[in-house]
Amino acid sequence: MRRPGAARLWAAGIAVSVMRWLEMLAFSLFALAETGSALVVSLTVFARMLPLLFLGGIASSLAERGDRRTTLLIALATMLAAALALFGAALAEVLSVPLIMLAAVLGGVFWAVETPLRRTMLAEAGGIERIGQSMGLEIATNQLTRLTGAVLGGTIVALLGLGGVFFCGILLYAGAILLISGLDRSPRGSGAVRGVGAILRGLMESVREARRSPLLMGSLLISAVFNLWAFPYFALGPVVGREVLGLGPSGIGLLMGMEPLGALLGSILVAVRVQPRLFAPLYGLSPIIFVLGTTLFGITGSILLAHLALFGAGFGMAAFAVMQMVLPIYAAPPEMRIRMVGLMAMTIGVAPLGLAHAGLLAEWLGAQNALLLLAAEGSLATLAVLLRYPALLTTRLRPDRGRD
Repeated sequence: MRRPGAARLWAAGIAVSVMRWLEMLAFSLFALAETGSALVVSLTVFARMLPLLFLGGIASSLAERGDRRTTLLIALATMLAAALALFGAALAEVLSVPLIMLAAVLGGVFWAVETPLRRTMLAEAGGIERIGQSMGLEIATNQLTRLTGAVLGGTIVALLGLGGVFFCGILLYAGAILLISGLDRSPRGSGAVRGVGAILRGLMESVREARRSPLLMGSLLISAVFNLWAFPYFALGPVVGREVLGLGPSGIGLLMGMEPLGALLGSILVAVRVQPRLFAPLYGLSPIIFVLGTTLFGITGSILLAHLALFGAGFGMAAFAVMQMVLPIYAAPPEMRIRMVGLMAMTIGVAPLGLAHAGLLAEWLGAQNALLLLAAEGSLATLAVLLRYPALLTTRLRPDRGRD
């Protein structure tokens, strides 16, 4: 935190992340209240994450070619303008599910730009030799913001409606802009982008680099598995909370806050205790740890056990989320770091497919049975990736040595 810019980048990330998770839960609750459909609830998260799939690699390629601070400021200013417009729409009582879907898509575009850019800047500002600590801190605070967003989201919607959510967005995005404005201008990248062909060539170069490294390729696949079969619980959780456990908006917010609470504690544990030799194995096994918790959550009818199950699942989330950022930065060549994080963002973008799958299963089988089937599919897929890429179980990881 004493290094130039590190504290500002970290604090700006807190502001952005609080709003992201607050908004995701609030949009889910709004869609559930308006339609009563688990599928529509899933689609609100689907709309937010779809841009990551199509723009993650492209956005990172664009971002590395210009001044990073300016790119972040433009992205934050766009979100501030959107929050102002949506706050006005809430006051005028013209909010609708389609408008919320559009806002979710814009939030996803911002996610695709902000995540690879700011986190790579933070890792470099803190020093690559400390990446386990810096990303552990980043993910720990991200999980704290998920907890805050879940609790605040349910409470704010219950008391103030979506207008209160968007007012929070105005304050948070304005604060992030002030923080990033205080950064020194970063060195310019390789120059202006010249056409779609150059962008696609940069993207293919990133893919080729990943394919040359079993560790990087396996890491990308584990991320895809997690987002296809583990993360969709986030959309089904509110449905289980209301229909199975009989909870209201505030109770659902507290329930959904248990998993990020466990992830917060797990991320701190990773930052303090986990050595680089355990980075890859911890990441490779993280989906199985996570789905064990969500499976128990899916089968229990007890409110207490549901809270404990999601708390335990949070430790799997911590292992996944920290190492998802550590491995592409730690194992990739320095000139490829932003691009590799961008590719990782693209794997996050496959979550909409998992969310659509989860939503359809919930419509056909019920939310509880859908969670159980997703857990079984995710466990099998994780084992298949580990068998194909045993480098994920290696304990010989060193910086820029992803091929070892």
